[in-house]
Amino acid sequence: PLAGYLVMPALGALLLITAWNMSEPHKWRGYWATPLAERGLLVLTMVLTVVADLTIAIGVGVVLGLALRLRDAGAKPGAWSGPER
Repeated sequence: PLAGYLVMPALGALLLITAWNMSEPHKWRGYWATPLAERGLLVLTMVLTVVADLTIAIGVGVVLGLALRLRDAGAKPGAWSGPER
């Protein structure tokens, strides 16, 4: 019966390690070099993921990200770059 108490903490640790590796910590410095509005969007999405729900965080992030892109639509064509592949 004691082995049943080890399952949830082990699963939690596995999920934390997976989330850490998926977040690509070596790219964090580059994320903080972006404009203030994009950093705010990043922080807001992370906070909403923890506080509210993943679905809500993704929805708010997509809508606000689209609003930021539409706001910057008048910028020079070279001012925006696509995601790294």
